[in-house]
Amino acid sequence: MPHDWSRYWRSPDRPIEAMHAHFERHVYHRHSHETYSFGVTETGAQSFTCRGSAHTSAAGMVMTFNPDDPHDGHTTDTLGFTYRIVHIAPDLGPVSEVDQVGGSLPR
Repeated sequence: MPHDWSRYWRSPDRPIEAMHAHFERHVYHRHSHETYSFGVTETGAQSFTCRGSAHTSAAGMVMTFNPDDPHDGHTTDTLGFTYRIVHIAPDLGPVSEVDQVGGSLPR
């Protein structure tokens, strides 16, 4: 029996959203966000593809995505992973291009 859960929060007056989740079976199919996205893996490990490369984010690692970066994601092993992510709209304020785990991902 899967033990997936998530908690979602959205600011009532600013373009900011956040999620705290644990997934053992959930799979994110290829998608993108219109926001800057900053995530941290708390436990376990998650694997994803972004800009044609495979990545793994293990406990304590940070993931960042620019607006409209297509990516997917899934647990790396059967133990699952727990992570937190925040999505910040570009019009909230100045945010420069962000770096991906392991180095810069130029547009």
